[in-house]
Amino acid sequence: MAFIFGAGAIIYSTKIIYKSPLSYFWILLGIMSFVNIAFLVICWPLDNNCFGFGYGSVERLILYPIIVWSIATGAYIMASDK
Repeated sequence: MAFIFGAGAIIYSTKIIYKSPLSYFWILLGIMSFVNIAFLVICWPLDNNCFGFGYGSVERLILYPIIVWSIATGAYIMASDK
């Protein structure tokens, strides 16, 4: 559930930071997380191989965009004048 809501939060944050060029990057990161979630769901009944990656690697591919988004959004909010 954390993966799904994390990827959803990335895409939803584009409504908050809509004037920044980062909003396009956030959409890309959110889609990348959702695609990797789909890979994990598709490969779950199969053996321990998901398109050449193990389950841990696919989980990292889901989580890294969420971590990048949280660090960059925090830096953007701290640097803003509002």
